[in-house]
Order: sequence, then C-alpha cells, then structure tokens
Amino acid sequence: MTTRFVASVGITDEVPDTPDPGTFEHADGCARSRRMRAFCPMRLNDSRNSRSTDLAPVHRLKALAALATLVLFVGLFPTACDEDNPPLLGVGGGGGNGSQDSLISAFDILSGDEQTGSTLETFREPLRILATNGRGFGVPAVAVRWELTRGVATLSATSDLTDSTGVSEILVTAGPVLGPIEVQAYLDGSSVYGSIFDLLVTAVQIQILSDRFVGPLGSDTVDVVAGDTVEWLNRDVQSHMLRSVEIPDGGAVIRSDTLRNSDRYRFVPNGPGTWVYEDQINSSVTAPRGVIRVAGRQEVGSLAVELVLAAGNPPARAVSVTVDGGLFASSIRPGETVVFPAVSAIPHVVRLRDVPLNCVVAGDNPRSVTVVASETVHTSFELGCE
Repeated sequence: MTTRFVASVGITDEVPDTPDPGTFEHADGCARSRRMRAFCPMRLNDSRNSRSTDLAPVHRLKALAALATLVLFVGLFPTACDEDNPPLLGVGGGGGNGSQDSLISAFDILSGDEQTGSTLETFREPLRILATNGRGFGVPAVAVRWELTRGVATLSATSDLTDSTGVSEILVTAGPVLGPIEVQAYLDGSSVYGSIFDLLVTAVQIQILSDRFVGPLGSDTVDVVAGDTVEWLNRDVQSHMLRSVEIPDGGAVIRSDTLRNSDRYRFVPNGPGTWVYEDQINSSVTAPRGVIRVAGRQEVGSLAVELVLAAGNPPARAVSVTVDGGLFASSIRPGETVVFPAVSAIPHVVRLRDVPLNCVVAGDNPRSVTVVASETVHTSFELGCE
C-alpha cells in the first residue's frame, strides 16, 4: 500500500499498489496528482550534506500572499451587488428612470454655458452635461431631458441618453431676436437633478447672398434699437463689400473691407433713423440694397406677460408666449411673468401658443397690447385646465 495526500490537509485514503497514470511517487512516499502539485508536501535530498528541505512552508506563504492580494482587490473594487456601491456601468442593469436618482451623485455642466451668438446661427459650442456616480465615474445610458425655458431658439434634441462617458450634448440655434436664451437639462423623471445654461444673442445677423441681403425674418429690411449690433455674414462664394448710400444726420457710416466667404462685418447704429446700404463689388445694374431701421432707446418700452392658473392642475410642459408672431417669444409656466425689454412703443399682438388640449385660455388670445415709451406695460393670461 501507498499513501496519497489530498490537498495537504492530512486526509488519506487507501489506493492500490500500482499508481495511476495521473500520479507520480516521490522518495518520501507521497504520490501526488499532477493536477494538485502545489498542495503536496515535497522533500528534496541535498546530496552534499544529506539535509532534507521541507517546501510545505514555502507553499503556505505563497497561498497566504495570494489570499491577501485577493482581499485587497475586493476591498478596492466592491462587487456590483453591493447596495452601497452601485455598478459603474449601465443604469441599474437597464432599469427604469426611477433608478436613476440612486445611481447619479452629480449632474453638472461640462461645457457650452455663457456663450454669445448671432440671430439664426448655431452657437459654436454644444451644450454638454455630465452625469457621474459616487466615485466620479461617468454613467452611460442615463435619460436626459432638454428644455428651452427662455428666449427664442431651436434645440437639436429634447431628449437624449448619456454616452459611454456619461455625457449628453445638444446644439442650440438662436432665433430671430436679440436677448437671453435659457436652456435647462434635467435627469429625466427626477425633481432633484437639473442644470441651467445661459446664452445671449448679441447681434442681428444679415446674410449676404449672391443677389440679395437676408435678415433674420427673411427680409432685406431689419428693425433694431440704437446701440444694437448688426452683423453681416458672407454666405456667397464671391467677395462682397458693403457701403452705406443713405444715412441719417449724424449717423455712422457703413464701410466694410472686402468680405470673402464666411467673413463677417459688424456695425452699431449710433442713433435713430434709417440706413440704406449696398454691395460695392456687385457690378449688376440692379445691385441689391439693404435697409436698417433704427428706433431710439427713448422710443421703446417693456412688455410684461403673466400666466395665471385659474383652475385645475398646471400643464406638465411650459407653454409659449409670442409677440408679433414670433418677433419676440419665450416659454412660460403658470405663476411666472416674462418681460420683453426694448419693445417698440406701438401696438403689438401677444399670443399664447402650445396650450395643451385639456387647457383653455380665458379672454382674448391673441390680443393687442400697446407699449408705451420708457414704461413697462403688463398683460395677463388666465389658464384653466381639467
């Protein structure tokens, strides 16, 4: 009989005298399985001094070192099943929006805030939001809602999922009027996480085409207030040069350099009046002309629009209030007041749009409101919802 050690824990069993092919026998009588070499004590005979060396302690030290490494690894990287340490990837394994709050510890603006731009032009930087967990890692596949909450603009998307790095981004194109634009990003389904981007449209843009000038409302005539910035952008492959041919008394002169494709020229009217300009390079007998009509600051006032909830529950989404069909516009919610500054002191048409089907506007909609110079005129809409 021979004795075979099982996993070096002193358990023995009786086996036939002939070792099986998967074992081999050592001088000390230990027949070890080839698949369990690390667990069998082994002695080496030193022929020089007939001293035996027991290697079992060496193997035990190696096993302890491996166990310590494993414990350290588990301590540094808890399993995804630990409730206090949510998984780094995914949103709760594809769960609904209700699980997002517990996974997200920060929902911050990454870039795109506080930009300035021109009418009808896309802001140069996208608006980018970053969702991170408690360890600072970006969380992918998070549902994000984007909403225009002030001003006139177009968003490239109103809903999105964060990418593999936890980032959601959209592009914003300014509307046809000057003034602030506010865009909010929300963790969809959450009342906790949200960030606000503030943008500003500072220039009324006129596009230069091969045969005409096109303002933000599609006409070659634009209306601004003294001190506003007017910007021309050459969209044509040919070069153009702008010169004023009619100016009011004391008015500044429009005089650009040669504008090649994508070049810009800016001009600030220094007072009320009418400017007429044309392209000096265009050799056509009917060279296109453009007109800038400027109102003085003392000829404008402010228009304040209030929305009141008269009955029922407020709508889930904001509605829109427009002036003169979209010359000025903003989103508005019940209980809010939107103020449009620098509005010409003349009658204007004010209207609520995007009203939900379960809500009714009391009174005239649209309605006429006359703005008084240097004053703020108020009008109020009442909204009743089922």
